[in-house]
Formats: sequence, structure tokens, C-alpha cells
Amino acid sequence: MTPPNDSGRPPRGSWAWGAWRGLVIICAACVIARAHSAQAGLNVWTTNGPGHETILSLAIDPVMPMTLYAGTENDGVFRSPDGGTMWSAAGANMTDSTVRALAIDPRDPRNVYAGTLGGGVFKSIDGGDTWTAFNNGLIGMDVLVVAIDPITPRRVYAGTGGGVFAIEQIAPTPTPTPTPTATPTAGGGGDDGGGCSVTPNVGGVAWWLLVPAIVLAWARRRQRG
Repeated sequence: MTPPNDSGRPPRGSWAWGAWRGLVIICAACVIARAHSAQAGLNVWTTNGPGHETILSLAIDPVMPMTLYAGTENDGVFRSPDGGTMWSAAGANMTDSTVRALAIDPRDPRNVYAGTLGGGVFKSIDGGDTWTAFNNGLIGMDVLVVAIDPITPRRVYAGTGGGVFAIEQIAPTPTPTPTPTATPTAGGGGDDGGGCSVTPNVGGVAWWLLVPAIVLAWARRRQRG
């Protein structure tokens, strides 16, 4: 075995030299990786999203900002609970898989809205676990943008090929619920009091047209002169 030289490194060409050189390269790569990760967020973009997906829209939970939603092309919505390190598909029951727009209720982030290509607007009331079509009155199922009124989150806006639409959902209202009447017994009186419970009331909710697409086109042409 050839003894090491004065620098402490194994002689060039020996098997020990090759092992030592590989170790140096690995250590250098680790240092560079750590340096890049330390710069993430400091004017340096890093790849951090669902692999092999085309991302069309993003949304951040306003209450838990480490929870992210990503709308993809052809694969629906993905959700990350840890700031984008891990992703998983959310809402497999969404009938349209291309999600161009996402919006989250600023007061109740369990309410998430997705604007899709060809499927209109979908709404989730459980943070993306399940989705329901939300298109009553909507004209144009290609949704380009969805926005929520920050003061009145029940009011939602959608931009489609048919124009700008709005919908104001009815808040849950107290609905009287009768309480069973107790059977009178000897020496005591019955109690026929009533009760009250809160039940959702969403009947009759529909989108209405705020600005027709033809008006938007006219305003755009006028602006261009």
C-alpha cells in the first residue's frame, strides 16, 4: 500500500485517492445544496410543487398559510399542508380536471372555490376534500377567474366567456324545531316548549350577470382608441 503524501491526502491514482476524491465531491454538493436552500425565499425561486404537473392557479389558506392549493391542467386540485413540500390530490370527485382559478374564503377557509375549463365553478365546504358544482345561472362554463368579496365573503364573482357574474349566498338562518311534548304525569305538568336550531338555507341561490361580455369587449376597444 502506498503511504499518503505530506498533505495527508492518499497518493493520486490509488483506490484511496478515488474514495477520498468522491467524499470531497459529495461534501461540496451538500454545502452547495444547503446554500441554495438557505436562499430560498430571498429573491431566489426554487422548484416546489406537484411533480410533472402544469400549474394554472395557486391559493394560500389565509388562516393557515402553510396550506396551499394548486390548480392543474388535467389533474384537478392538489393540496399541500406544509408549505409545498408534500402534495396530494384533493377532491377526486371534481368532474372537470383543468382548474384555472382558485379562491379561498378569508373568514372560513374551509370554503374553497375552483374555476374550471368547461365545468364552471365548483365549491368545497371541507377544505377541498369534496367538491360540488356551483353553476346555477352561470353562462359560460369556461371560468377564467374567481374572486371573493373580502368584506362580504358570501358574495363571489366569476369571469367567464359570457361576462362577469356574481352570486350572494344566503347565510344560515335559525329555523324553529319543535320539541316533543312531555307526557303529563301525576303531580307534574307537561313541557311543551319549543326549540331552535340553525340549518343551512341556500335555496334560490343563483349567479346573476353583472357585465355582459359584449360590454367588456366594447370598453376594451374604446380604451384602445
